[in-house]
Amino acid sequence: MRKSFHSFIFSFFCFFILSFLPIGAHAQKVIDRSQKTRPDWYGVTKEDYLVVSAIGSDLETAKQKALTEIKLEILQSVAQNVEFSTETVIEQLTRNDEVQSNISMKQTGSTRIASLPYISGVSLSNATDSYWELQQERTTGEKTYVFCVLYPYSKAEYNAMKAQFEALDEKMVKTVNDCKDHLSDVRTVEDIDNNIKQLRVAKEYFFDEKRREWAQGIISMFSRMYSQINIECEQVKKGFYQCWLTMNGKPITCATIPKLKSDCAINLKCTLKDGKYLITYDDSDCISGEENIISLTLKVGSHTLKQKLHIQ
Repeated sequence: MRKSFHSFIFSFFCFFILSFLPIGAHAQKVIDRSQKTRPDWYGVTKEDYLVVSAIGSDLETAKQKALTEIKLEILQSVAQNVEFSTETVIEQLTRNDEVQSNISMKQTGSTRIASLPYISGVSLSNATDSYWELQQERTTGEKTYVFCVLYPYSKAEYNAMKAQFEALDEKMVKTVNDCKDHLSDVRTVEDIDNNIKQLRVAKEYFFDEKRREWAQGIISMFSRMYSQINIECEQVKKGFYQCWLTMNGKPITCATIPKLKSDCAINLKCTLKDGKYLITYDDSDCISGEENIISLTLKVGSHTLKQKLHIQ
């Protein structure tokens, strides 16, 4: 593993050096620096470390870009299914100077969000060493900061992070498979809600488009169930209706109590018993011969069920 791991580090180092450091020393001159001479690790690969450089219009910007690149390198090393491009940007949320674990990767216009506990502790405060230069372009006079950092990343740390990633990745894949297996045995509206909630977490975690589409496909299957739910009612006796839900002809229950409204009936009350809605009302103020109605409304997911109960 060590050989391939450090080959990866060297490749990334070369990429970022070419991307961020000035091409041709003659084009830039150093007008200020954090120490008299460049450290011995500057511009070289170093076993068990990441050597990362980034530029910015000010020192803080350069530092944050360097932190981003460290995270990208770690992310790439432990999560081989991540799709990278030159447009990739990590947006990190910070609170009290602590880096949070929510990472948003914008790639070619699309957004991927994942919870990555194994890089939540990555911080410049953990760096072994750092160095910066203030450079000035000789022809235009433009000034930029170059911030370089030596960050510890040993084989043991790599193995630990990779194990955490694989455990989380396996958990998310299992979540989607478990939800898929439950498609045929949904018994409650809450089953649909809970499966969609779990699937959305998994979808937001997945980095690769293929698995995101896989999770979204199953989300869509559960979402369509809402529109397949119907409400059926029958009047048991005067002042008493009984209603229940069906999905594709099979009974399904919902813990949410529907809303009732009427222009004439009073004392409207709905209770849930054995999966059925028991509706009672007082129709003493209703005028005989007119269309006296109780309107029932129940929202399931993004779908709204409506039913008119005729008062007789």
